[in-house]
Amino acid sequence: STAVATLPNALLETDRDYTAFAFGKLANIQANAIEDSTQGLATNNVRVRIVHAADGVGAVNVYQVPAMGAATAIALNLRYGTFAMPVDLPTDAFVAGIDLDDDKSPDLLFDIPSLPRGTVVNVFAVLDSTGAPLLLAQLGNSTVARLDPKKSELRVLHLSPNAPPVKAFIDGELPA
Repeated sequence: STAVATLPNALLETDRDYTAFAFGKLANIQANAIEDSTQGLATNNVRVRIVHAADGVGAVNVYQVPAMGAATAIALNLRYGTFAMPVDLPTDAFVAGIDLDDDKSPDLLFDIPSLPRGTVVNVFAVLDSTGAPLLLAQLGNSTVARLDPKKSELRVLHLSPNAPPVKAFIDGELPA
């Protein structure tokens, strides 16, 4: 069989762990490898690395969004095909926010579950076959978890006693 993606210049050192990944549409498929080092990682933390593999999406900012207070940047101006420097975080569940338009406000929110302590978790931002965004989290035990963005709910109340029936639209469309 013929290889569709190669890493001809990859230098893999002995006694180190790596993750190799292919991304992009088949006509322009690319490959890369990243080292999964736990050197210097506190045993009660997790090392998280964000990889931008969402073909057709411009540079993004990624934030750790607390329930209260200001968001903390995990990766800034991350371009397609690149990965951020790893960030050591507590293993507690948190919300990750992706800012698509550089306004420092997350446009997509993802619930990140509690992560395995003392491990490296690579988080790949991708698009599915329909173009919908999602995250694939490669956990320390080689398990991959799919994380879909949080959905919003909107309730519309018609409280006018003398107005005719109304329809509510979101971004010019009737909601599903």
